[in-house]
Amino acid sequence: EGEDRAWNRNMEASFKTYIEPLRGRSIDLAFAPLDPRQEDAASWGFRYLLELAELVAQENLPAEELVNLIYLSLRAILKESIPNELVRRIYELRVLLLNGEYTELPPLEASDACCYAWQYVLESPLTKLYTFTLTPGVLIEFSQNVDLVLRDALPYHFRSLDILKAL
Repeated sequence: EGEDRAWNRNMEASFKTYIEPLRGRSIDLAFAPLDPRQEDAASWGFRYLLELAELVAQENLPAEELVNLIYLSLRAILKESIPNELVRRIYELRVLLLNGEYTELPPLEASDACCYAWQYVLESPLTKLYTFTLTPGVLIEFSQNVDLVLRDALPYHFRSLDILKAL
């Protein structure tokens, strides 16, 4: 469902044309386009990304990588080829890396595929993070490991995540 590829390419080109004058400028405010077809749920994924970022961000420290991670994660959510669950888990693990609260390998016993994905997320440049998918079984395994590290590192209750799970 949604618009056809030609329409989406045209909208992307138009957006890039309008945003080009901002290249290299410092921006203090940003807007995120939301799809009104998703009604009340349109902003909940975005809210979760920001809620987690707010929790780990520290005042007076550079946040360029975190801001870029949020941006790339929002773009990845729009890709039908990448499950939102995988986008969430990649984002969470990379935020933990930025915060210094991660393990080099999954903390639970894990398959080779899960270990490879884990290391890929930790070591890849941001622009390459959302270039893979996992089989359903490996995604569950990956998610369980990220959950464990996230709970240990950030014992915080995310309200926006409760709503996302309920949808």
